Amino acid sequence: FRSCMDAWIRRREPETPKRVYSLLKSMIEFSESERRDDVAPDSDSFNFVLKACMLAPVMWHVPIKGDDHPIAIANDVFSTLRNQNEFNANATHTSYSYMFRI
Repeated sequence: FRSCMDAWIRRREPETPKRVYSLLKSMIEFSESERRDDVAPDSDSFNFVLKACMLAPVMWHVPIKGDDHPIAIANDVFSTLRNQNEFNANATHTSYSYMFRI
C-alpha cells in the first residue's frame, strides 16, 4: 500500500490526494477484514495523505467537489490523527509540518 501511495504522491496531480486517501481507506478495510495488524495504518500512513494534499497542484479557479478538495481531505485525516483512533496513530511533527504548508 505504501509503495502505491508514494508513487501517487510523486505524480503531483490534482487527483492525487483523493487517490492516496482511497488507498488509506483500502488499507484500513483490508487490515480489518483480514484481521492483520501488520497492514494496519500508522502515523506514517496518514502522513502520506497529508503529504499528497500538500504537494497537489490546486487551481483555485477550478471548482473541486467539497469532499475531494485537498484541504477537506487533509482536515479529515488530521482530525483522525488528533483524536483517539483504533490504530493508535497520533499526529507527529511531520503531520503538523504538512498541515502548516497546506
